[in-house]
Amino acid sequence: MDGFEITCILEEVTPLTERTLIIPSNINFKKLHEIISIVFNLNRNNKYKFIFQEINMEITDTGRLSRDVIDSRYEKIDKYFQAFNEITYINDFWEVTIQSMQNEYDNQYPEIISIKGMYNPVPEITSTNEFSEFIEMKKNKDIEFKFEFKRINKLKIQEDLMILFKVTYEIVNNKIIEVKTQKTLDNLL
Repeated sequence: MDGFEITCILEEVTPLTERTLIIPSNINFKKLHEIISIVFNLNRNNKYKFIFQEINMEITDTGRLSRDVIDSRYEKIDKYFQAFNEITYINDFWEVTIQSMQNEYDNQYPEIISIKGMYNPVPEITSTNEFSEFIEMKKNKDIEFKFEFKRINKLKIQEDLMILFKVTYEIVNNKIIEVKTQKTLDNLL
C-alpha cells in the first residue's frame, strides 16, 4: 500500500519548526488539516485552506456542496501529492509548507518520523513573530510566562494521531504500539 512522507515546515518562525510524518494515502484534505493541527497544536476549528500556487487553486472546508469550489471534506490528497511536491497550508495566520513524496506505507494512521523545533504554538500567541520571540525568551529560564509554554511531547502527539484515526493502541516502554483488532474485547463479543 502507498502512503506519503510529508515534511511540514512552520513558515516565518525561527528557529526551524518542522515535523516529518508518514501518512496513509486515500485521506481527504480535512483529515490532513486535522493531522497538521495536531502536530503543531493549531486550532482545528479555525478556517483553513490548502493552496496550490502553481495552478492558482485552493481547497478549503466550504461547509456546503458547490460545483465551483473544491471542498476539503470530499477531496482526497493522493492525486495532488502525486502531482505537486509542495503545497501551502494556511490556518488563521499560520502558514505551513508541506513537502511530499510517495512512500510505501502499510498502516492506516500517521506516524511521526522526526521533529525539529522543541515548541509548538499555544492559543495565546497571536503571530509568528511573537512565537519566535517566545522561543528565544524561553532560553532564559528566569522568565515566567502567563500561559503554559512547554516542550512538545512526541508521544502525546502520536497518541492524539492514533485517536484521530480511531486506532486501538497501547503504550509499551514509552512507545505507542498498535493493538491488532483480534486482541480487543470488541471482537470477542
